[in-house]
Amino acid sequence: MSQVAIATPSVKEVQNNAHAIRPSNFMPSEFAYGRYSAKLPLGHTVEDALKPEYWVHMAGELSADPLSGRMDMSGSIIELRSENHDFYAVLYVRAVQQRGLVVAQIGETVHFGPQEVKSPGFKIEWRVGKRGYDIIRLSDNVVVADGAGIKTKEQAQSWINGSVVKVN
Repeated sequence: MSQVAIATPSVKEVQNNAHAIRPSNFMPSEFAYGRYSAKLPLGHTVEDALKPEYWVHMAGELSADPLSGRMDMSGSIIELRSENHDFYAVLYVRAVQQRGLVVAQIGETVHFGPQEVKSPGFKIEWRVGKRGYDIIRLSDNVVVADGAGIKTKEQAQSWINGSVVKVN
């Protein structure tokens, strides 16, 4: 039977290893980085959020703080959600600028439900206060189904499909 010799590095060799993580670079992520949530209004897209100027009003939140000595929040994560919960995406903050953020998308955008509801006689409109979709009849512009009970595009499409009379 052969024996295998295992070399154990000395303490000095371990401390001088340039490819080993230093204790000062290892900490709970909430100490060094933030995780933010951004609710995008209707009409805003992930492509909009990838532009540095989109974040002009938020750059100050992630900037370095000279009074406390806090570094800028580069490396933070921003979760994007649409106001009507149609999509979700994750961005990584690569750099904080004076009037914007340089961000990169992590993974693909996740879309929920159909991108549009199809109906020749109805349209749907997201109602922020109801957090749901009103269904409006196009012929007279009357709300025929209240958004308080229709929370997703799938539910709106199902209501429309159930309400349309099929003529053969």
